[in-house]
Amino acid sequence: MVVLNGGSSSGKSTLARAFRDARAAVGDFWLVIGIDDYFSRLPEDWLALGDHVGRFSSFGMTGRFTKGGGVEVSFGPVGRALLSAYQGAVAAAAHAGIQVVVDEVIFDRPQWDGWGAALQGLDVVWVGVRCDPEVAEARELARGDRTPGKARGSASLAHEHARYDFTIDTSDRTPSEALAELLAVLGF
Repeated sequence: MVVLNGGSSSGKSTLARAFRDARAAVGDFWLVIGIDDYFSRLPEDWLALGDHVGRFSSFGMTGRFTKGGGVEVSFGPVGRALLSAYQGAVAAAAHAGIQVVVDEVIFDRPQWDGWGAALQGLDVVWVGVRCDPEVAEARELARGDRTPGKARGSASLAHEHARYDFTIDTSDRTPSEALAELLAVLGF
């Protein structure tokens, strides 16, 4: 299993899909699972971010932008349960023999600790996907599908609690170059 962790718009999703496709080209199946697969399905009433404050967001997930350009994320009981279900699903897939590449953003220590518990006994390679906040912010604006400020705010937060086997900086690499580095480090 490979876990790609980094801030929003750092290139994790692009790298995960490119890795999956490169391995598929040689007959090696990898499943991409990401945090967005779960939290994008949380009803808006259980989310608060930017100007949007859902009525039940204190039970789900709340993101607040700080004056310094960062972001603070908190999870209520539904949000924590969803994180646990996501981590358990990843672990279940791996225990079933499926090779998984995870597209992740670690928001806090309990989330990091949850991964340790969920993935116990599995062979996991943790990869930090780093990107200069200005570059990530430009990508975020070009995409147009993210809350402005999320990339800059999560750029350092994602790495605060995680520990890596290695890191890839996508700031000035093309997706092909980042993929080549990932494949080389993993021995493919």
